[in-house]
Amino acid sequence: GVKPSSEIEKANEMAVEATENSLQRNPDSEEALAGSLEFALDYPLVSSCLAFDLVPKIAQPRDDAGNVDKASSTSSLSMRILNEAYVCSLNENKENYEKALDVFVSSVVNACDLSNKMPSDNEKKRIANTAASSLPHQLAAAPSVTRTSLSLVGSLCDIDEISRKANAKSSKQ
Repeated sequence: GVKPSSEIEKANEMAVEATENSLQRNPDSEEALAGSLEFALDYPLVSSCLAFDLVPKIAQPRDDAGNVDKASSTSSLSMRILNEAYVCSLNENKENYEKALDVFVSSVVNACDLSNKMPSDNEKKRIANTAASSLPHQLAAAPSVTRTSLSLVGSLCDIDEISRKANAKSSKQ
C-alpha cells in the first residue's frame, strides 16, 4: 500500500498498535482482528486516515473565532474512508470494510486507554473524550457494524469499575 507522509506516520503507528492491543484483549475475535492487523499493515495510508484525529498534533485547525475545531475532521475523514470501503466492498473484497471498521474502533479504544494511563496529559484526555463521545454517532451513521466492532466498543465499558462506583454510592446512602 501507499506509505503515509512523515506528518501522519504517528497515526499509522497508533492504528497498528491499537489493532495489536485489540487482538491481545479480545481472543474471541482473534481471526477477525488478525485480518484487521494485516489490513492496517498492508494499507498504512488508510489506517493513518482512520486514526489521524486520535493522535496529538503540533498545530490544531482553528475556526474563525480561534477555537480548536474538534469534531469536524474526525467524523468526516474517518467516515469518508469507511463509506468508501463499504462501497468498494459491495463489488470487490467484502472484508475490507469490516477490517477498516475494526481498525477505526480499535484506534478509538486505544486512544481512551492511553488517556486512562496518562491522566495528567490534557491533550490525550481531550482526544479520548472527543473520540468516545462521537463514536456512537459515527457507528450510527456507518453503513454496517460488525460483531467484532461491537465487541471492541464494549471494551470501553469497565463493568467492574461501574459496579464498584455504584456499590460505593449505594453504601453512602
